Amino acid sequence: MSSIAVWLLLPIASCFATQEVGIIYPRMLSSRADTGQKVIKLTDDITLNLEKSTVFPKEFLVHSAVDGRPARYLMNGEDAEANLYHDIDNMASLDVSEEDGLELSGIIGHTLRIKPMPEMERSMDGQKAHMLFHADKPEFFKEREEDKDYGIPKDVQALIAAGKVSPTGPDTVNGADIFEERAERYRLPRTIYPEVHIVADFLYCKAFDFNRKKIVNSFAIMANAANLRYASLRMPKVQIKIVGV
Repeated sequence: MSSIAVWLLLPIASCFATQEVGIIYPRMLSSRADTGQKVIKLTDDITLNLEKSTVFPKEFLVHSAVDGRPARYLMNGEDAEANLYHDIDNMASLDVSEEDGLELSGIIGHTLRIKPMPEMERSMDGQKAHMLFHADKPEFFKEREEDKDYGIPKDVQALIAAGKVSPTGPDTVNGADIFEERAERYRLPRTIYPEVHIVADFLYCKAFDFNRKKIVNSFAIMANAANLRYASLRMPKVQIKIVGV
């Protein structure tokens, strides 16, 4: 396994700056336990085809403090990402819970976000209310011509133009052959797993009421969204792994 270590300080501003779109009642259309696939309808225009995601190793440590003293918690990676899903076509990264009715939270596309509204009543058929809203674009994206927060390498763009590779989906046979040949020639690993240690400040943790599970969930959603934006990379592919908080 090839990996690098990265320290990341997450900003808190995106937790507060929002533009409301409306209240919706997501509905599960189908769910397959054997494959982990779920089809969820958000609105008449948005239906998500979700697949299971992974961003954690088998175990990882969460560093915190209790009464001013350092504390460490060993967490099970499989449990931490049990509800983590993605839809690569809609660039969606979501936490999906079905414990007491369908409940979603996370990222859809560049600026669209969704979160549950537990204080609101359910629909007539028992669906939970959610807010669908837009987060403000970061300043450095506002001057970009393209309305997206990910890019495609130039060599991949040429293959896409030739119809050999999908911009976000799996490679076709022709496209895969080109990258396989390159990998063998330069002895590149097929996939690299950058090991990410996330550092969150006081304000970020306060936004989640210092709830360790909620904080870890938020990191999982963001790392999962980042992996979607790396999906255009080939030979090696890139899959972020959160190894510590």
